[in-house]
Amino acid sequence: MSLEYELLIVTDWQPLDILNLLSRELELEWEETRLFGPGIVLGATPETYDPQSMMMENFGFQPTLDLWFWLDSQENYQRGKEILLEATMLVLKHLSGDVVLLFNSEYTVLQRTSGVLIFNQKILLSSKDELEKFKQPFYIQPLRSLLLYDRPTTVAVDHPIYSQLQVVATVRDKSPTRLANEAIAFYLKHIKNQEDLNNPIASE
Repeated sequence: MSLEYELLIVTDWQPLDILNLLSRELELEWEETRLFGPGIVLGATPETYDPQSMMMENFGFQPTLDLWFWLDSQENYQRGKEILLEATMLVLKHLSGDVVLLFNSEYTVLQRTSGVLIFNQKILLSSKDELEKFKQPFYIQPLRSLLLYDRPTTVAVDHPIYSQLQVVATVRDKSPTRLANEAIAFYLKHIKNQEDLNNPIASE
């Protein structure tokens, strides 16, 4: 049985650039256009088709490259999983763009947006101690997955704020949900322009 992962990346690099880096640094073997290691096969393709719009809707960016991983769940699985993590962290080290790692094209394993790296605490590839060995700042938090795209995300709002929100929404003939989304989007854009989000500390 195989396990499939996809690292979707915003980058100017070409697929061959990524594969050459991984082959050299992780000592993986070439076979035609793919790389092989114990328990794992890797490949890379440009990301230019329709799912880009889904990625924008769910993660706020459009990937340009798909680095895919096929893991053998029966033979050398643990080593294959280690190579998956090593390859992912190596790419994150060399490329600065937004990134998301998906399992089976549905479950979010990690994401890096605006320079902030977050691992999904429900699908950790390794322990926190092992992750810290890569010397890249990160957070461990729950992450929403594509499988849940049809379920609304809920955020608790204090009662006084909600009362004000409801008044403004009514005056502007909008739903409180729509107005809250617009307000949050405005705030996030503002702090992204004003503050440095690129220096998180490792946390649970």
